[in-house]
Amino acid sequence: TYKQCGIWKDSITLLSHTLLVTNDNSLAHAVRGDAYNILGDYHQAIYDSTEAIRLNPYDSKAYYVRGVAYAKLGQFERAIKNYNEGIQIKSNEAEGYGNRGNAYYELSQYQRAIEDYNKAISLKSDDVEGYYNRGNVYVKLGQYQRAITDYNEAISLKPDYAEAYYNRGNAYANIKQYQIAVADYNKTILLSSNFIKAYNNRGVSYYKLGQYQRAIADYNEAIGLKPDYAEAYYNRGNAYFHEGNYKQFCLDARKACNWGICKLLKKVEYKKLCR
Repeated sequence: TYKQCGIWKDSITLLSHTLLVTNDNSLAHAVRGDAYNILGDYHQAIYDSTEAIRLNPYDSKAYYVRGVAYAKLGQFERAIKNYNEGIQIKSNEAEGYGNRGNAYYELSQYQRAIEDYNKAISLKSDDVEGYYNRGNVYVKLGQYQRAITDYNEAISLKPDYAEAYYNRGNAYANIKQYQIAVADYNKTILLSSNFIKAYNNRGVSYYKLGQYQRAIADYNEAIGLKPDYAEAYYNRGNAYFHEGNYKQFCLDARKACNWGICKLLKKVEYKKLCR
C-alpha cells in the first residue's frame, strides 16, 4: 500500500506507471495526453495522443486531445484536421464540434464557427461554453442582441461565470445601454475582483453617462492592477479633460504615449494644451 501511494500522487505519475506495466495501452496514452494539455505541456500531449492513435486509429478522444494541443500552439488548421477525424469517427459528441468551432473562430471563419456551436448545443443543450463562444462570434459580427441572448443562456447555466457577465456588459455598451453594462461589470468584479478590463470598461460606461469621478476611480483601479495599462491612462486622461483638470490630463496623455497610445498626446500638442 505504501508503494502504491506514490503511484497515485497525480494523473501523470499514475498513467506513466500504467504505461510501464502494460503494453500498447492506447487509452492510457490518450488520457495522459489530456493531462499534459491541462498542464500546458502541449508537445508531450501531441506525442501521447499520436501514440494513442497509432495503437487505436478509431479513438476519437485522442484526435480531440491532439487537436486541442495544436490549437494551443496556434496551429489551428492542424487542430481542425484532427477535430474532423474525431467527428468522423464519432459524430454525436458536442466536444468535437465545440473545439472545432473555437479553431474556426481563431481563423476568423465566423459562419463555420457558428455552425459548429449550433451543432454542439443541439447535442448538449446545457453546453455553457457553446452558448458563451457563440455569443463571442455574434459580437465579432456586430450582432449584439444575439450575443446577449447567448450570454444570458450561459449565465443561466453557470451563474458565477465572470467572463460571460463581462462580455455581456461589453455587448450592452456597444448598443449604448451603459447603465445595464455597468450592472454587468459590477457582477464581473464581484465574482473576480482582479478583472482589470472590467474596471476599465466600467469606467468607460460611467464616462459615457457623464459620471467622470466614478470613471476616474475605475481607471485608478485598473492602473493599480496593471501600471502599464495604456488604454486606462488614455481613458482617465479624457475624463480629467472633461473635468477641466488639464494638469492630470497632460500627465495621463504622456503616460498613455509611454505605453503605446500616443494619439491623445499628439492631439494636445497640436492644441498646445500641454507644455
